[in-house]
Amino acid sequence: FEPFVDLSLPVAKKFTLRDCFAAFVATEPVDYHCESCAAQVRAQKRLTVARWPRILVIQLKRFERQSATYCRKLQPKIKFPLEGLDLTEFGPGSAAVYDLKAVNNHIGGTVQSGHFTTIGMVAEGTWAVFDDDLVQYVSVDKVVSKWAYVLFYRMRS
Repeated sequence: FEPFVDLSLPVAKKFTLRDCFAAFVATEPVDYHCESCAAQVRAQKRLTVARWPRILVIQLKRFERQSATYCRKLQPKIKFPLEGLDLTEFGPGSAAVYDLKAVNNHIGGTVQSGHFTTIGMVAEGTWAVFDDDLVQYVSVDKVVSKWAYVLFYRMRS
């Protein structure tokens, strides 16, 4: 067991948050060297969530290392729900339904450059963008974008 502050999800090819979770929990082969018998062993690795947190922070893995000095940014628009994100099937069986409260965006093309903004719910159904010292209301259709980098969800009680 390993406690986590946020889940780092791979950017899946189908481009929905559920697809990213499915890729996160998918079984994958792992080769390792067994120290007791000195054999090369092929095993299966699968990640699961043992207990869902009240506040779920999801970081989308948008940067892919290309060389020792360069990371390419993956910029597809990942579709994620504002309400009712049901992750029950990906965890220990207890209900895990979340509502979005904020999105941290990375605007730019590389890990070395870019600009961070946040869109947060300031009242039920009302969203605002926080951009340095500028705060302005935005329509709900601005919340989901190709710039989404970190998602902040709160579990329904």
